[in-house]
Amino acid sequence: TNQYADTIIAAHADALRVRHPYDLHAKDVLDSMMRLAALPILTDGQRVALDEALQRIADRLATLHPRNPHLAHRMAWIHARFGNASEETLALERTVALTPTNGPYRFQLAQAYLRAGRDTDARTMVDAFLRESIFIAPATFLRGLLDIRNDNLMDGRRTISHAIVSYAPTIAEWQMLTDAQRDAGATDADIAAWYERLR
Repeated sequence: TNQYADTIIAAHADALRVRHPYDLHAKDVLDSMMRLAALPILTDGQRVALDEALQRIADRLATLHPRNPHLAHRMAWIHARFGNASEETLALERTVALTPTNGPYRFQLAQAYLRAGRDTDARTMVDAFLRESIFIAPATFLRGLLDIRNDNLMDGRRTISHAIVSYAPTIAEWQMLTDAQRDAGATDADIAAWYERLR
């Protein structure tokens, strides 16, 4: 309920005032507030209060623990939530620099590069995934998307058709795919017909 959300937000604010500023318990506060932020029950006022608190906590943690990859990753999530794409990408780059073998973080960075239009950087990462045989289906989807962005519509569609057998793209990825096809000259009717054939 909304009253419960207000109570949690207030309790978290109190917890941050009481704890020692170098205490990583603030990470727990951030984690639970991130979970709360995903709830659809929040009022606009609660969401604004929560977003402000998230930003304060994340900034504090990033300053106190600059070498912690998980906190850097949380910062990326918060920047994405606020629509700060360049800051999100920087936070993900920092995250990957701190944990270069973490596949999920690397994949999120490849997706961020795609959203930012940094296709060369995205392709470098996708090719590495395919060479290393990790994230094969998602990386194949991104490769198809990159092919379409580089005006290779038919090959890109073929690649994506193979990828979605075992990968469920996000809504944002479907939107990027639709936009890329339009940019490559496909009509809305053609795109809709192709999507129908994919079902």
